[in-house]
Amino acid sequence: CELNVTTDALRAIAKLALERKTGARGLRSIMEKLLLEPMFEVPCSDIVSVELTEDVVLGKSEPHYVRAPAKEAAEEEYDSGIEEENWPRQMDAATNN
Repeated sequence: CELNVTTDALRAIAKLALERKTGARGLRSIMEKLLLEPMFEVPCSDIVSVELTEDVVLGKSEPHYVRAPAKEAAEEEYDSGIEEENWPRQMDAATNN
């Protein structure tokens, strides 16, 4: 999964850290808070990208998730490539021996 942070979001994160006067620990705390929901949403999902915007940093919106294109049903089905029509049934095979 890819994380995209807009330039405006980076500025908002830096501004929050400066206001809190906490330095690198403040940055870590801010990022952990911003990524808490995505950390639970992304694993075992079709999400390929998460985007953080200034509105996300300011608490005005949720992170934007980009999902992988859905596969068509035909692609998902398994085709063994074996024609089963000509195969003898178990009972027929047992009686022919």
